[in-house]
Amino acid sequence: MNSRNRNDRNANPSKSPQMIWQEFLANMSKQKPQPPAIYVLIQDSQIAEINKDCLKIIFSTEEARVAAKSKLGAIKIRIPSELQRDRLEFVTGVAPLSETIQPAARTITTKNPDNSSSRPISNQSPIINQRPVITQRPIIHQIQNPLTKLLVTPFEYDNRNNVELVQPVLQSAVEAEKTCQPIYDLLAKRTKQLAQSTLEIKFPWRVRVGGVRGFRDLLLPAFHPVYGIPYFPASSLKGVINAWARNNGYESEADELFGTLKKGMGKVQILDAFPTKPCLSMDMANPQWHWRGQQVEYKPEPHALLTLMEPEIVIGLSPTSRGTQNDIETVKKWLENALKIGIGSRVSAGYGRTEITHNLPHFQEYKFTLWSQGIYGANPPSGGNNWRGETEFRPVAFRGVLRYWFRVVALGLYSPESCQKLEQQLFGALGQEGSICLGMNWDKSGDNPLEITGKILLESKSPEHLTLAKNLLILASHLGGVGRGSRRPLHYNSGRLRGCHWELDGNLDKNILSLSKEPWQVFLQELINSFKIVHPSGNPSSCQPYNKGTRCQDVLNQNAVITLVPSPGLKHPRQVNSYQSQGNQPDVRGEALEILYGSDKFKGVNRDRRGNEKVGGSLAIPSYVLIKSNYPGADSEYQTVTIFGADFRDRTAFKDALPEDSIQVWPLSLPVAQSNASEKPSKPILKKRNN
Repeated sequence: MNSRNRNDRNANPSKSPQMIWQEFLANMSKQKPQPPAIYVLIQDSQIAEINKDCLKIIFSTEEARVAAKSKLGAIKIRIPSELQRDRLEFVTGVAPLSETIQPAARTITTKNPDNSSSRPISNQSPIINQRPVITQRPIIHQIQNPLTKLLVTPFEYDNRNNVELVQPVLQSAVEAEKTCQPIYDLLAKRTKQLAQSTLEIKFPWRVRVGGVRGFRDLLLPAFHPVYGIPYFPASSLKGVINAWARNNGYESEADELFGTLKKGMGKVQILDAFPTKPCLSMDMANPQWHWRGQQVEYKPEPHALLTLMEPEIVIGLSPTSRGTQNDIETVKKWLENALKIGIGSRVSAGYGRTEITHNLPHFQEYKFTLWSQGIYGANPPSGGNNWRGETEFRPVAFRGVLRYWFRVVALGLYSPESCQKLEQQLFGALGQEGSICLGMNWDKSGDNPLEITGKILLESKSPEHLTLAKNLLILASHLGGVGRGSRRPLHYNSGRLRGCHWELDGNLDKNILSLSKEPWQVFLQELINSFKIVHPSGNPSSCQPYNKGTRCQDVLNQNAVITLVPSPGLKHPRQVNSYQSQGNQPDVRGEALEILYGSDKFKGVNRDRRGNEKVGGSLAIPSYVLIKSNYPGADSEYQTVTIFGADFRDRTAFKDALPEDSIQVWPLSLPVAQSNASEKPSKPILKKRNN
């Protein structure tokens, strides 16, 4: 080493090697017109050790170390002279953010004025050419790379079902990401060092940014190519800001701020954003109804995937040579507004939004309450977890309910081809954005049943589409449930909580229809009209809920029946103190469910193989009968009974077994005004019990 370099080691005696290294990286990041290529390789590195012969640089991942080693010569000649050593080594690990590198303490002996004694003085000044002591915790070697886990973890094979098991591989990435907190700490600190301004964002539910198709055709979120952790690419953040700006009339301003090929460099630079803590989570998409040619078939197909659960991210923004602080503030405001609309995929199903505020021109809000045995994601109850799954309220379940009831009505009005096209127009498809967007917020309380209260926000680009969606929501809240047990009212049976109950709250008209024929038929006619306004009715096929051994989509046609069964005294979930002791009583189950459960000719097939799957269904076949409890007011409680394919003899027998004072509201009686609209129960069906 030449004498100039040796002498320069003392050029900054007041600075530690780590401080010199950090200043070196910071200065490199500011070089114009752009930082050198090697900066990307070493921007997140730190000094691990320095002595008189060797400088060791530490990288958080093996990939980063290997990439830097490939440019070792170019990096070495740029290292500050104070840190130059004969050997330069790259190692893997993570040094704590609080580390400092200091020289070893020297003891200097000084004489007293009378020369009679001496005293030691500890010298801690940072003299670079002494062998330093690193005052830090041991380097953490337990950090794992989630992306590497995805690539190297072998797939298990299910010989019984002849499929590869994807979930264990994805779970290995989730477990690896839990070890990455030091990396997230490091990157959060680095973002705040490099950016002139930062924005901290928290998402209340799941986010999936990226959606790239990876190995085995799995849809994966974006993983950083060096660190192997999930992140929000700067390109994605810039994309949502640009989209918001253009949709709100700021197109020219956006071009100035972010630059174009014609206008050249922009004024604001956005950095990649990283979570502040582990948030990679197993997720599950489980569509249950699928288009197969001219019919929709029931065939649950769970697909495991990875998303980010409630991530908190730090977004860094810096001005270019053309930018100002005002430009930064403008982009921050746009970004906050854009993230309220959402980022990533499945935004219309509730993913990727920071707040539930309307962003489309036509919208309607509803308050709701749900009592449920549980809504589950990737970890439902099973024998493997002793039937104790992990509950997770999922807005996508509500969107699935709307989609199901859309097909119930649409297949009774249109041909299968027209129904499928309209479904894609309203709800979207792969590569196609739908016109209806659903957002939700919620709070959970209670257990067994789980009680959830919140807000549903329906939005659409079209007022006609919004009206259709509103009518579907009201229909769904009166005829069925959400999630597990959606075809039965909430009750207790065979040692377990069954069914569910939900209702729309507030004072909006028709939130809870009364026990009377006229309001029901008026509403059902309005429902049909809202479809015909969007698309004229065509030539529906004769859809049957059971076709050649296949359970098919339920259809509201002339072979379906909706009946109101009066149930005065029917207990609301708020009135049930304990479902375990009261949930099997008639005043909780309701008259219609008592009739269904009262005969093997009607109830679903149980584990003892007793029952009739052509009426009540089975473990693998949804029931052809839906029963929903409704509570419009005291002593006017009732249950709706919806029977699909009611022309089948066993289902006809169940319809005939309902009480004589039941009110049939579908098929529609024409004209509606001439129907008997004042039918009321002549006698109480349920006897109140003292529990």
